[in-house]
Amino acid sequence: MPNVQRTYTPVDGSLYVERPLATPEELGQALERAQRGFLTWRKAPLSERIAGVNAFVEAFLAKREEIIPELSWQMGRPIRYSPGELRGFEERARVMMALAPEALADIRPTAKDGFDRFIRREPLGVVLALAPWNYPYLTAVNTIVPALLSGDVVLLKHSDQTPLCAERLSQAAKDAGLPEGVLEHIHMSHALTAEAIHDERVAFVAFTGSVEGGRAVHRAAAERFVAVGLELGGKDPAYVRADADLPYAIENVVDGAFFNSGQSCCGIERVYVHESVYDQFVEGAAALVRQYKLGSPMDPETTLSPWCAAATPTASAPTSSRPSSSAPGRSSTPRTSPPPKTRPLPRPPGARGRRSRHGGDVGGDLRARRRHHEGGRRRSCRGADERQPLRPHRLGLDQRRRRRHGHRRAPGDGHGVHEPLRLPRPGARLGRREEQRPRLHALRRGL
Repeated sequence: MPNVQRTYTPVDGSLYVERPLATPEELGQALERAQRGFLTWRKAPLSERIAGVNAFVEAFLAKREEIIPELSWQMGRPIRYSPGELRGFEERARVMMALAPEALADIRPTAKDGFDRFIRREPLGVVLALAPWNYPYLTAVNTIVPALLSGDVVLLKHSDQTPLCAERLSQAAKDAGLPEGVLEHIHMSHALTAEAIHDERVAFVAFTGSVEGGRAVHRAAAERFVAVGLELGGKDPAYVRADADLPYAIENVVDGAFFNSGQSCCGIERVYVHESVYDQFVEGAAALVRQYKLGSPMDPETTLSPWCAAATPTASAPTSSRPSSSAPGRSSTPRTSPPPKTRPLPRPPGARGRRSRHGGDVGGDLRARRRHHEGGRRRSCRGADERQPLRPHRLGLDQRRRRRHGHRRAPGDGHGVHEPLRLPRPGARLGRREEQRPRLHALRRGL
């Protein structure tokens, strides 16, 4: 029996869908179809490719009433917000179609007698698109549409948390009449995905996901120097200035952190607020967050849903009734694992988010992590009167060395080992740190 990929819904932690994972033979067949599709698709004029992509978008959106609840069941976003991802999908696709004639036109350098000089963009071939679960359609469109417009073909592998999204996109390509192999999906294990990256038939790899996932993709691609596009998670801050429009700032910063339960590569991770508006900001952010309603993602009144843990039984929230009939091929198997433990909801320090769309009530309080005061003191979030001295704004060189090499101790003392400066021998290959040390030493001596 082939390996099976199982998806557990964050709505109630039950098994939502399962699919057999592809074998190496099936991967080879998919790549062969993609190569054959490329030979046809690359020869199509741009106008024909634009028409084909437009038909693909229309075929996809025609199923929106089925796709919206299916999306929420897979990755747990409140159903009131799932239609927004499809609107974003359509908007991005149509903008890229409109830009294609200019973006893909030949570039004409300065004229030179006796020469017809131009730079032409040629399609690469098979694009392996590795899409995430947090915005499965909005991120996939960023790869699929530019590739198809450019004359490339796409083999799509979605996160194992959102396998039905890949199937929906692949089916829309078939419904639109695109040639076989131009856009297909495949469900693969991590090991087989690495084999696909190693395969000479893959001309480009587009990955959206975690930093660790990006490292794994980069390592696999480095063995054959295939071009790679990586869109990875971030640690985005927000800064509220003294002259900010405070109601607007509160509304947007809070939403930027809490939308999609904070599961966004561009979500706000921390907030810096000018002291003159600090108290008003914290009070306003806390009041706004108290309006959020935690509940089942399938409840239209819910504005904040559980975190999603990909490919594992996930967070439980107040449940709603499962669909009475499953989509073709979807598993209706009852839960096969113990009931999952409830995972904590994201509780960012201070306020984090963008525009507010929320109503209802949710318990608890939103508190700032800390506030800096004049005179080198700070107030802890544990109480208004608890004060602690601030850490030095900068650490000295010795202190930084002890932090960096704190695990290296000299016998009999509590200090980090300070290595003497070692200049490299001529022709030696240096790591990044060794390259910097002689320069730093020279700069500190004023050389």
